[in-house]
Amino acid sequence: MIENTHMIGLGRWLKTATLCLALTLSFQSFAQNEQSYSIGDKVEPFSLPNAYGQMINAFDNDSKGYIIVFTNQQCSYVNLYESRIQALDTKYREMGYPLIAIEAEIESFELSTSALPDYIKKNAITYDYLIDMDNSISKSFQVQSSPQALILVRTTDGLRLIYSGSIDNNSRRPASVTRKYIEEAMDDILANRTLRQPQTKSIGCHITY
Repeated sequence: MIENTHMIGLGRWLKTATLCLALTLSFQSFAQNEQSYSIGDKVEPFSLPNAYGQMINAFDNDSKGYIIVFTNQQCSYVNLYESRIQALDTKYREMGYPLIAIEAEIESFELSTSALPDYIKKNAITYDYLIDMDNSISKSFQVQSSPQALILVRTTDGLRLIYSGSIDNNSRRPASVTRKYIEEAMDDILANRTLRQPQTKSIGCHITY
């Protein structure tokens, strides 16, 4: 029993040490290329750890674009949106626009990685769930609250930010939503039209930098 406990402790220590090194390298790399994105800007690639501690390249070359939702599992507004966020991934992944969630303003990396697997299982989450430990990615997209959504579209010279803001216009009552901003933007993208509203105000849990 003592030996098993020792091995479990050693395994946790090795996992933590590996994650810390990966995070340090990731943060140093990002610091050298710090960005601040506005609508229309080209977005540089980045990597973040996922809920299981693996470093993940957020983008691949097969997708036409991405829906990104900055989130926080402790935020009551995010909890209200979980089913809607999952529905967006289910609908648009097949069209070449998968969803990526990025956890922002976390209390501790260890706390997030220990809680997130259960959170993902409980909510039947199928999309990538990444962790922005120092808020560097959130800052680069000028994210003000969670949930806040972005849409990136792949162009001939890379991915460009073309939408930033709310998912829809009623967080508390899904049945009372009259504007589905992400779906409206995706309709415009798929029809090759100029977005009718490329930016909206995000409503949710304020992110403090």
